[in-house]
Amino acid sequence: MARSSAVITIPGVLQKLVTAAPIPVGIQLYNGLAETFNLLLVTDDSQEKTDYWLKLENLNRHGTVLYGDSTGKAQGSNRVKQINTLRSRGFALDLVVEPDPKIAAELLRSGYNVCNFLHSAYAYPTWRPDFEGKEKRWEEIATQVEIDRAVRAGDVRIEDLWEHA
Repeated sequence: MARSSAVITIPGVLQKLVTAAPIPVGIQLYNGLAETFNLLLVTDDSQEKTDYWLKLENLNRHGTVLYGDSTGKAQGSNRVKQINTLRSRGFALDLVVEPDPKIAAELLRSGYNVCNFLHSAYAYPTWRPDFEGKEKRWEEIATQVEIDRAVRAGDVRIEDLWEHA
């Protein structure tokens, strides 16, 4: 019987989407899953760029890596093709960790067990469940920040925290 495998998407789970810096909780997830599963990685980036980043971050507890094309853009059908390729190569895929909800839904429809990884600080705004379908203007964001600050300033629970610290 083949060892149980988990697939992790590098961009958005292990790596920030814009700066390519590591996502600490994603790295912890990688190390935790490596204790139980044969880890497989998928990415939208080139082999050269990906292998360099993995070496730089000392991520070496995985087996196979499937690379993307030169565009580095995630596409749902591409991801499903990557996962199907891993299955056709004989891997027993028990879990796929995917940051994009649309791709995660497509994988789920294709019969895979999916863990949708949504880190509030690193996900694209369109991936968030509270996304309203349009980007907010800077003035709206600044206004909301001021409202949030005023609410926190009047929250007695926060004052209690400081008194007991």
